[in-house]
Amino acid sequence: MARFLRIVPLLFLSCLTAYSQTGISVYDRIQEQREAFPLERVYVHTDAEDYLQGDRIWLKAYLMDEVDHTPVDSTLYVYAELFDKNGIMARQVKLLRREGAFYGYLDIPEDLLSGAAYLRAYTRYMAAAPETAFIKRIVVGRDAVREPNPDRPDGSLSVRRRQHGFVLSYPGKDLHYLLVLQGGAIRFLGSVGKGRTLSLPDGILSDGPLDFLVVDRDGKVLARQEQALDRGEDRCRVPMTLDRALYQAGDSVSLRVDPSALRAGEWLDLSVSVTCRPLIARHLPASITDYVLGRSLGFDFTDALKGEIRLPAEKEVTSILTGTVRTLILGRPVKEARIGLISPEAGMLDVQWSGPDGRFRFEGLDYPEGTHYLVKSTDREGNDRYELDLDAASFPAFRVPRNPYATALDDTLHVVYADDDNPFGNILLDAAGVSVTVDGPPPTGFNRNSDFAITASQLESRGYTSLYELLQEVPGIFFRDGLPHLRANASIYGDRPAAIAVDGFILSEMIYDESRRLPGGGFDLDFIPMTEIARVDVFKTGQTVLWGSAGGGGVISITTKSGDSELSRFGSGPTVHQSVVPLGYQRVVDFERADAYRNRRTVYWNPLLLSDTVSFRLGDTPGAYLVVLEGVTSEGRLVHEEIPFEVSQ
Repeated sequence: MARFLRIVPLLFLSCLTAYSQTGISVYDRIQEQREAFPLERVYVHTDAEDYLQGDRIWLKAYLMDEVDHTPVDSTLYVYAELFDKNGIMARQVKLLRREGAFYGYLDIPEDLLSGAAYLRAYTRYMAAAPETAFIKRIVVGRDAVREPNPDRPDGSLSVRRRQHGFVLSYPGKDLHYLLVLQGGAIRFLGSVGKGRTLSLPDGILSDGPLDFLVVDRDGKVLARQEQALDRGEDRCRVPMTLDRALYQAGDSVSLRVDPSALRAGEWLDLSVSVTCRPLIARHLPASITDYVLGRSLGFDFTDALKGEIRLPAEKEVTSILTGTVRTLILGRPVKEARIGLISPEAGMLDVQWSGPDGRFRFEGLDYPEGTHYLVKSTDREGNDRYELDLDAASFPAFRVPRNPYATALDDTLHVVYADDDNPFGNILLDAAGVSVTVDGPPPTGFNRNSDFAITASQLESRGYTSLYELLQEVPGIFFRDGLPHLRANASIYGDRPAAIAVDGFILSEMIYDESRRLPGGGFDLDFIPMTEIARVDVFKTGQTVLWGSAGGGGVISITTKSGDSELSRFGSGPTVHQSVVPLGYQRVVDFERADAYRNRRTVYWNPLLLSDTVSFRLGDTPGAYLVVLEGVTSEGRLVHEEIPFEVSQ
């Protein structure tokens, strides 16, 4: 009875809102941490669990709230990275949210070490707590791989599962706080110690992973255990049926999903993979339900319990570029300097002014990977007097985890491949187009600011053989001493020659070097082959905003097809821009049409299932096949379904 009386007020505490102050420091500090940094969880569905060097990993990331598992749509990007078994990064991609989903691929390098490899995924918001990132161990190469047994949990705190609850005990000589957390939310606060046993009924707990912490009055964590509660409340059954019981190699397969278990107003976000596994002794696929409902994020509450609240990064709703304008000699910050940013290949133009501390910030740089930007700082008169100190992108450090979430948690022998380099035959796929929209702001217009433009189609139809021939037809351009001039300047005679820009770079003095003049006068404008030119724009007036004082006589801007021409090809003269290529988002690649796709063990991959019917064609390889369907509903219910089937010769 005495023990029951102690528990009753503590159960009352567990029902308090996050805004209450109880006077119990460990409780209030955890609540404050939860308010400051609500945790998120990423799960990644991959098309397979084991690969060869040179294969492509197709993937989809599900971003959810850690407590109720509902989808999170307040961020624009998820980062996915591939590391070798030594923890060295091999690939990194930035996945843009498209139609509410994050999906893409990672190509495995040909020289990646065989054995274990690690897939990590996170958002910028989650990067403040790197231990919460999704980490999955996969197998790369032909070697047989054994997964180690997971470490045994700390045995000082005993947490035993019973039919309708948990039984806990701690062998300490004194009473200590017992905190039961789920995603940073307190589910129970009680006391444990002196060898007493505490019963914790299921009724006060939610489904999902639970952290049991024994904490002293100073906030020091004495013991920690992880358990999970899964009563099926957060699962959603979406049964799948095949159109036939028996298949032969080369057959077409129709797969139907049944969403009848959805509640009124509930919607699904699903991905599906179909994999040929004829030479694998045992396949244990990853599961969104096992990961989300069975594994704790592992957030470290040590600092919070001491009163040091960890704060998240801001939600990444757009790509940004930041930096500082400094003086050339002493490197002091410069206020009210003008910073111009352009990207001819993206059609982007923006101008900012530095603040009192010399800082500047460009937003809306939501363009594909490989997009080049050119940044320049000038004073109000357009003179080049300052230098730019651009902030480098930072990413969480990666350490090879001792026991990450993996496809198997025992000594299972994963893979034994045949010696044949192509053991899986050829697979024919039905073409399927996917229509997508890109979330995020539309680009601003760089090319729309030009006074005259010649596009790629016009270049092709008119058959220009040189830049000189092309510019001769542009109204307002005339040549004096072989140099192009624009009539729309201060003097009708165009006293100052026009500057030449290639992919945004001003080729200032170099372009007028005496060594490039032709015999008898004139200038050789054939320094770029016409076959490499994608567009030519002519800017007649007011171009110090874009190019500084160098553009005072107008600018002839040449955009190449690659968008990243090497200036060393054109000479060694100075330029007036700083080039930067931030990590852009990965372009959409359709599974059926991917030229670089080499993992023929995956028969079908669809990261955005928009229909209740899936059709695909089998390859020439008989054996065991597996369909995996994963996803989450708008109410946070998780979906994982599998159908194995056999294919005969």
